[in-house]
Amino acid sequence: MSKEASSSSTPTPTVIINNAGNTIAFGDLLQGFFNQNHHQQNTKSTSSSSSTPTTKLQQQYILQLLQEEVDELQIPSSKQFKRFLYQLVINQLKHDGFVGAANSVSEALFLEPDDDLYEKSPLRLTELVQLGLEKEKELKNDLFVEPNQANQTSSLTTGAKKKISKKRKVDFASQQGHLLTLGEGNYKTSITSTPTLSPDGLALKQCNFVTKFITTHKGAARCAKFSPDGKFVVTGSADWSLKLLDVSKMNYHHQTKAEVEDFGNAKPVIRTFYDHQMEINDIDFHPFLPVIVSASRDRTVKFFDITKVSVKRAFHTIEESHNVRSIHMHPSGNYLLVGTDGTNIRTYDLVNGYKCYTSAVYEDHHFAAINQVRYSPDGKLFISASKDGSIKIWDGVTGRCVTTIRNAHGTNVYSVQFSQNSKYVLSGGSDSIAKLWDLSTGKQVRTFEPPNPHEITSRVQTSFNFNESGVVSSFHNDILIWDTRMGTLSHQLTGHIKPVRWVTSSPTMHAMVSCSDDLRARFWNGEQ
Repeated sequence: MSKEASSSSTPTPTVIINNAGNTIAFGDLLQGFFNQNHHQQNTKSTSSSSSTPTTKLQQQYILQLLQEEVDELQIPSSKQFKRFLYQLVINQLKHDGFVGAANSVSEALFLEPDDDLYEKSPLRLTELVQLGLEKEKELKNDLFVEPNQANQTSSLTTGAKKKISKKRKVDFASQQGHLLTLGEGNYKTSITSTPTLSPDGLALKQCNFVTKFITTHKGAARCAKFSPDGKFVVTGSADWSLKLLDVSKMNYHHQTKAEVEDFGNAKPVIRTFYDHQMEINDIDFHPFLPVIVSASRDRTVKFFDITKVSVKRAFHTIEESHNVRSIHMHPSGNYLLVGTDGTNIRTYDLVNGYKCYTSAVYEDHHFAAINQVRYSPDGKLFISASKDGSIKIWDGVTGRCVTTIRNAHGTNVYSVQFSQNSKYVLSGGSDSIAKLWDLSTGKQVRTFEPPNPHEITSRVQTSFNFNESGVVSSFHNDILIWDTRMGTLSHQLTGHIKPVRWVTSSPTMHAMVSCSDDLRARFWNGEQ
């Protein structure tokens, strides 16, 4: 067979179709690649009109190839992605001193060492793994993410991820016509006792909450708070007293069916403090010092040292001009928020002579009494709930209001609390419905509605449980617990015979304390 016949049997292609579906003339492509230097060296002999189309075609093709390579790199099942992954593994082995293992992997996979990649970032694999673990933890702790959404996120395209990220970063403050600027907190937290968390393996729905201990006051039990390490609880009452209880002793205590308080064996009540002249409205522990702070209708805030066994009086008192309804300690322990029957929130500097600060801008403040104030876990923000029906978010450094959620629960908002990641706020109000708000959008993302919701006059208190898998709320004489993600009612606890005024959750396990007008504070444990 002649050479002419052989060449004619395999015709030369006239066009090339790349992976993107675009066509490029084969002759022009060859001319552009192989004659590039010739055109550059002989620009005088070649017209600009003939060289320009070739250069543009060449650049277009190269850009298309690069784009296809980038697209393939983002697909885990592609060869390009696998090659890049294996190269990162090889570089990590080399950096850690396992040169022989790195060479063996390289030879087994027929990969040439990428010295440029190694020189630029030898620890790229470590960095990527760290970022992935942080993202996974964030998704697990994100209340807004549905149970299956965390797994689905990994399969999203890059474009979809960017759209979601852009949507979630909408600034709620900017929507309200304010500028949200967070200052950097210059403080150190020195916790002497690190909390030991309960195993996450026990799901909320598996919990069987029972009353382990009851402490009885002479007046209505009005408030309670766990210590940061979850080892102690303090309760406050309308009888002007504070009771400090040992959680471990309450756990081992057996409450009789008659629910008669027995101090004979367990003795969970460690100490009782008397120094107020009227009912106690709120209490808090110092983040790392053995100090309890209490707020009372007698217009005072008092500080108690729990290490002095024989001392039942406060070692310091702050006098206010109105009934003190709520207090909360800054995470550093250096500042104290105070909310009263007045409309101004006060911040006291506890390390510089108890100096008092408040916003000088009239529009920042509420228009009615303040029911509750709470710092965010990082101390950069604080939040307030008022009888004017609004929730306000404040800059924890400047003390300025950055946004307002109006008519959050109708006529009255009784309780507010930040989530652990400071992205959400849980609130309870006179409509008897617990609500979860996304601070980045200002939207209500969950409602936790009791079986027969209606306007109630008793104070509705809400709280997250220790790992935020559940939302706890008071409703008449009962305590309701919802699944946070699903919004479904998980438990309804009965036992009080008068309205429940307060619920607070342990920071370390499935346990809580409820306070009621029936004079009793009940300790509930769900880990049986």
